[in-house]
Amino acid sequence: MSDWKARGQKRASSSQSTAVAGKRKRSRTMMSSEEDEEEWSDGDKELMMSQVQSQDMDEVGQEKPVFTGRKVAEAGVIDRIQLNDFMCHRKLDVALSPNTNFILGRNGSGKSAIMTAIMVALGGKATTTHRASSLKNFIRTGAKSAEVIITMRNRGLDSYKPDDYGDSVTVHRTIKTDGTTSYKIKATNGSTVSTKKEDLVHILDHWNIQVDNPVSLLDQDTSRHFLHSNNPAHKYKLFVKATRLEQIQNDYERAQEDQALMKKSIERNEVVRQLSEDLKKEAKLLEERLHLFDRLKEMEDKVRKLEMELQWVMVMELEKNIGPLEEHLAKERSRLPRNQHGITKAETGGEGGGEEEGGERRERGEVEQRRMKSAIEDQSREKTALQQKMEDLITLSQQDTAGERARRQRMVEEGERELGDLRRELEEMSTLRTDLERALRDNVDRRRQLDGQRGQLSRELREGEGKVQMLQSSRANTLLAYGEWMPGIVRAVNAAQSRFRKPPKGPIGVMFKLRDYRWSTAIEAILGKNLSAFVVDNTYDKKTLEAI
Repeated sequence: MSDWKARGQKRASSSQSTAVAGKRKRSRTMMSSEEDEEEWSDGDKELMMSQVQSQDMDEVGQEKPVFTGRKVAEAGVIDRIQLNDFMCHRKLDVALSPNTNFILGRNGSGKSAIMTAIMVALGGKATTTHRASSLKNFIRTGAKSAEVIITMRNRGLDSYKPDDYGDSVTVHRTIKTDGTTSYKIKATNGSTVSTKKEDLVHILDHWNIQVDNPVSLLDQDTSRHFLHSNNPAHKYKLFVKATRLEQIQNDYERAQEDQALMKKSIERNEVVRQLSEDLKKEAKLLEERLHLFDRLKEMEDKVRKLEMELQWVMVMELEKNIGPLEEHLAKERSRLPRNQHGITKAETGGEGGGEEEGGERRERGEVEQRRMKSAIEDQSREKTALQQKMEDLITLSQQDTAGERARRQRMVEEGERELGDLRRELEEMSTLRTDLERALRDNVDRRRQLDGQRGQLSRELREGEGKVQMLQSSRANTLLAYGEWMPGIVRAVNAAQSRFRKPPKGPIGVMFKLRDYRWSTAIEAILGKNLSAFVVDNTYDKKTLEAI
């Protein structure tokens, strides 16, 4: 291996044929901030940030950059962390590089507080940090509140709503002594875009940042418990959580529950739709009844007018009959004095001309007088009867008119009440119909969304199960850890040993054996895809390997 390093062959671009990298030299730049020194605690002053950059050296010692095939992340990367009265820090401002960052300091200087601040700022709970049971416990002693401010990059194709936030997203979380917290999500220009945690969750989901994932943020307690634990179930649980299989399973189960609820909602909407159809029919019947009621009201008005006209016609006829009777009565009354005069004259003449002749005249006069009185009395009675009849008719007409008017008024009022009830019922049915149609549209959209989520979760679950199956298979064959095609490549290389001047070595990953597995994540992050590459001795063997 050292022989090949000395040759200093250049690394190939293919993962199947990679040359040995040249000598590397790491330059470490130590930086410590001296700003606001009078406001910083002693622990803050002991913190130093180291930016580590790897560089390649050629055979003559000239430096040149190492090409790893990866680009600098442009979105979802933390650029800056600011702490105010958080844990042991009165004021701390840490600027990070887009590459690997190491934060150094003595024990108790507050290094882990920075990672805790990241978890808290990005919506984590106090119990997730394993440092406190409540967020208010993170407030520095003597302070009334604590602030955690994190600025993340928001550039490139993976940026989140760049029109709203710009090139960076700043999350500002404030913690009060009563345990309450508040969020401010700000744009590059400092304006507050949102104060809702839901928007922060959307941002983290967009960048696939999981603050409770031990692969993303691994604290001392979790790592210590994992290393010292001999319980396979616990390790598998951590594995499932780290690979998001647990989250995918939970999302899948929740999607199934939502689907079941959606089915019930659809069934309920079908009932509601049928009810809506029934309400439409009932509304149509009510409209027809309302139209008939209006026509009935018009007919009653016409009948009332005709009845009043008929009563007045009867009164006019009675008045016409009373007129001749009054004239006849007046004539009879005018004849009465004349007859009375004849009787008196007859009585007087009887005394002078003879008793017998006077008696006859007197007798005829009395008979005539009685006849006239009887006729007058008959006429008077008839007139009185007609007047009484006319008065009775007028009274009856007035009574009938008042009673009929009251009855019709009651009918009108009842009709108006019924009309008002019908109109209100129509309005309620119209509102209910609108609400039902809106709910039906929302349910259809929700079902379509849930179907999409279910499909995505199913794909993620299949991918996760595939990863689990691959990892289980890799226990029997370690080459599978570098891809399902790796065992075939190794067999092909071994079968073609005679074609090489010097047999290739690889994949590089199987040639490493870590003494301390705590460095496995760092090594994987640095070497990356190079772990599945091969090392060759010369250009001829490189071309031969590429041909395979």
